[in-house]
Amino acid sequence: MMSDQLLSTIETIYDCIGEEFDHDRALEVYSKSTDNTGLFLAEINPVLGGFGKYYSHNIPDDAVTAMITMHDGPQTNSLFSNIMKLPDRTPILRRLIVPDEEFHTSEQYKNTCEPWGIHSDGASILDKNRDKMTICAFLRFSGQSEINEDLLCLMAVLNTHYCRAMTLHTRLDKLEQALLQSSNMLDLIEFGVVFYGRQANPIFVNVAAQRILDEKDGIAINADGLKFLDPQANRTIQDMLGILYDPSLPLGAKSGGIVVIPRVSRAKPYSALLVPLPGGKTAGIESATVAVFLFDPSIRSTAAIDLFVASYDLSRPEAELAHFLALGDSLEDAAARRGVSRNTAKTQLQSIFAKTETNRQSELVSLLLRSVAGISLKTRHRSRSRTH
Repeated sequence: MMSDQLLSTIETIYDCIGEEFDHDRALEVYSKSTDNTGLFLAEINPVLGGFGKYYSHNIPDDAVTAMITMHDGPQTNSLFSNIMKLPDRTPILRRLIVPDEEFHTSEQYKNTCEPWGIHSDGASILDKNRDKMTICAFLRFSGQSEINEDLLCLMAVLNTHYCRAMTLHTRLDKLEQALLQSSNMLDLIEFGVVFYGRQANPIFVNVAAQRILDEKDGIAINADGLKFLDPQANRTIQDMLGILYDPSLPLGAKSGGIVVIPRVSRAKPYSALLVPLPGGKTAGIESATVAVFLFDPSIRSTAAIDLFVASYDLSRPEAELAHFLALGDSLEDAAARRGVSRNTAKTQLQSIFAKTETNRQSELVSLLLRSVAGISLKTRHRSRSRTH
């Protein structure tokens, strides 16, 4: 069972998601949880070397300067020259790659370790691709014990959550950019969007959402927010909004969710996806904190399928399956509509999970709905002109 301190550290790491990811704060709590281990997080080019953005905690400034000065490329660092071969998120001790006897005679040791009494070091790969690798080096100093198995296991747990938090931050940032760029994407406006402000009240409604509201088929809106004729759906959205607006909960606990909304006409239900928004402006709106995507499954789109293919490198059959799932179909229903077996659909779904970096169907649907939600915003309270 995780200790209270570890759980608190993990929650704080997720709280570092915002307009910019707060690496300084994340490294501070990471260090405290690992017996004040020194941490140096940096982006490097895996081929050419050289540091991009970097952050450190509990390491002397002149030691950080020496590390940066000495690192011209992988060939100058015994650990980094081999680190690309190592698994992601796994903390690796330097001595497992280069023995102490060899390392202690190197220029690297004399310039970056010996002056500050660094006696135990290693690194973890948090993320890597062709152009950029994010590594987190860890250091122990005079007066601190060597890094043991317990600390390595703890680091592995924290690395996993650190990576997830950075991935979530990236996805939210991409959503932000998509929202900012989407006001002219009229061909993709098939999802209704309602933005809630800081006071948990609706502040903007897009054209597609207004069209759904005008149908008066189980959904209405007033100054307090969206209202559903179905009592259960109403309770569900209120419970979700309560969580999203609870200041005592960390961002990691505020994932939003999907509400199924029965219709008076008995047509296939609407679905509503609630999404917490990062800090700063969203689609030019300062105070938007929650987005509610309204989806009418009776509207079909080949544009959405094309977008899934282009955005996530899905095959056409995979994109069609993803589209039906986003429409609200179960896996069985989607397989039947496409004329394939459930096993075939299940195999395609596993491939979709891998390509979209999701693990569950609800998480996949959330990602897909965000991806194709083209937005053209207009205020319900006052007109707003835009310059494009």
